[in-house]
Amino acid sequence: MNIRLIALAALAAVGTAHATSLSPAQIDAARGVDLKEVRIYGASAQTPALAAYMADICGAMDTYRIGTDHVAYACVTTKDAKTGSQGYAAGTKLLVVKRDAGGSAWGVTPVAAELPEKSLLVNVANCGTGYVPGGSTACLSTATQMAVPHAGISDVEPALHVAPFTVNKVKGVYLNLPAGVDDGGLPWAPPVKVTAMDTAALGQTAFGVAVSPALYAKLQAAQGTTGVPTVGRAQVAAVLAGYVRAAAGYAGWSALTGDVADDAKTVVICRRTAGSGTQAASNAFFLEVGALTDTATGMLEPLTTATAPVNAFDTSIPGVSVYHGSGTGNVLTCLTTNPGSAYALGVVTGERDDSATTWKFVKIDNAEMTNANMRKGLYPFVYTSSMQWNKAENLTIGRDKAMMGFLGHVRANAANVNFLATAPVPRVLALPSHWSNTTESCASATGNNALYGSCVERLDYGSVYNPASFLYGLAASKNYKTNSAAPLRQVR
Repeated sequence: MNIRLIALAALAAVGTAHATSLSPAQIDAARGVDLKEVRIYGASAQTPALAAYMADICGAMDTYRIGTDHVAYACVTTKDAKTGSQGYAAGTKLLVVKRDAGGSAWGVTPVAAELPEKSLLVNVANCGTGYVPGGSTACLSTATQMAVPHAGISDVEPALHVAPFTVNKVKGVYLNLPAGVDDGGLPWAPPVKVTAMDTAALGQTAFGVAVSPALYAKLQAAQGTTGVPTVGRAQVAAVLAGYVRAAAGYAGWSALTGDVADDAKTVVICRRTAGSGTQAASNAFFLEVGALTDTATGMLEPLTTATAPVNAFDTSIPGVSVYHGSGTGNVLTCLTTNPGSAYALGVVTGERDDSATTWKFVKIDNAEMTNANMRKGLYPFVYTSSMQWNKAENLTIGRDKAMMGFLGHVRANAANVNFLATAPVPRVLALPSHWSNTTESCASATGNNALYGSCVERLDYGSVYNPASFLYGLAASKNYKTNSAAPLRQVR
């Protein structure tokens, strides 16, 4: 995901006199000798936090890219990145490759099963042209290799991706896994077990309802405001499930705008493909996928068809056009260029900045998506991301105890309150257990805790906690579980 590149580039350029980046030639020379190469696949929404973390431990840093779906960060580290005695010391030649393509599911199933998938291959042949030290280099569009991920990141806990549902009496439907086969030609469903992974929460991310320019202006006019208009959670659920459409017998856009003339406008849904963490969060929040497991008990099916092509409009449903985008950028393009005279609506992760765009976020049930509202549960569309890796060492793919120590350091530090204050990523919060002061409550929080420390969680009560203290106040309780099927609860 291409977020705030200028700010991240500036951050990456700040380092000590000893900080060094790693050119493609240096990477080629160090590979197989003393280069530590770590591959992390999955949630694109978490990539800005990973980039900021890498800039922090690197000082000067090289960034390599293929479009917005594949990125890599390379440097000689200037700080230790260890969990206890295991990890990488300062002075390590480090290359971290992040695959965003496909979304969160690619940080779950391929990690658990140790399946090779496409990732960026950084070398002179692929990334040597146009290289500038400390900059962002575009690699060849074909510069991918089949490689097993060392770790994965998901916008929601892995279990939500691999859970089967019953849709219109059909059992075993995987609404949050990609259809068809993966890069290696293996089927996505039935999924592999995820219990083999070391999984824990990473941070909290907000998701928002984004609308096209024309719909935003119409909502403002209907609500008599020049500020941020609001939509109802129930209204959005109806749109995403197909109950709002420009067709006889259905509610139209007037359900949101109050203008019956808008009922003639096509309903455009800009959504992500199955496998996206954003789509999984949208399914959970609006359609109760996870809290419910069967459409017969009230779960709603996300509007799509089995034959809808990726990155194209499916117009087979009267009065509705559904756009299936593999990345967030595809959804934003849909919101701004494809609706025409129609109105469009979609779900986008909150780290996107809409201050200088024509598409805009709206409030949900009159709650605005801000850190202050998120952390206290006043804005409800918030989920906990996870980071995971296979528990077993696999020296064949390069995962040893040192790498696991490094991954643990990433998970513990990429979204703590002090780090977020140094390298802020919009609308990302530290977990309740990651506050810098364990004696503060939500009401008494000061400094960075008050700005970036979450007070709420979708709690799995089967996890470890200490009711005599703050729920996540003790070190022993930091590996708690979360459950996207649960409502947000104040826990601190």
